[in-house]
Amino acid sequence: MTTERMEFREDLLLEGDKRLGDVMDPWQREDFEALDDPAHRHGYLERPRGHDKTGAAGTEVVVESFLGGPEQVLLCFAVDEDQAGILFGDVVGKIRRRPDLNAKVIIGKREITVKATRTVLRVMSSDAPSAYGLRPLRSRAGCHVALLSHHRVGARGPSRKLRRLGECRHPHPAST
Repeated sequence: MTTERMEFREDLLLEGDKRLGDVMDPWQREDFEALDDPAHRHGYLERPRGHDKTGAAGTEVVVESFLGGPEQVLLCFAVDEDQAGILFGDVVGKIRRRPDLNAKVIIGKREITVKATRTVLRVMSSDAPSAYGLRPLRSRAGCHVALLSHHRVGARGPSRKLRRLGECRHPHPAST
C-alpha cells in the first residue's frame, strides 16, 4: 500500500539525482512503512554500521517537515557535532535537489523552517541538548518520535528492527 508519505519519500532526490524510490531496498521500504503506520506513535530502528541510519533519519525528517502537522518543532539529535553536520547536510541536500521544496523553506545554521506551516526542524548534537535538558518525549502532546540506533551485526546477519518505544530497553534519544 502506497501512502502520500511514501510517495513523497520516493520522489526525494539523492546525490546524483537518483530518486529514492528507484534505489530503496525492500528492508528500507518496510522500515518506512512501519514508521508511517498510524498505529505506532514512536519507533525505534536498529541498523548496523553502513546501513543508512543518517540517510533514513534525514529522509524521515524531510517527510515530517513537509507532511506533518503545522507549527511542529522537530528535534533531530546526532551523536556529536560532526555527525550533526552530516545529518543536516543530508536534509539540506534532499531539499535543495527539489526546487519545489527549496522554495518553501528558510535554511539557517542547523535549522530549517517550512514557511507555509511554520514547522521548524533543529539538528543538534546529543551532548548539547542533554546539557539544556531537552526532552522530546515530554515536549508536547501528540509528539512522534523515531529513533535510529547503531546495532552490531550478529551471527545471523544485520538486525533491522522497528519496535514501539515503550518496548525498547533504552527509551532515550539514540544517536544516528
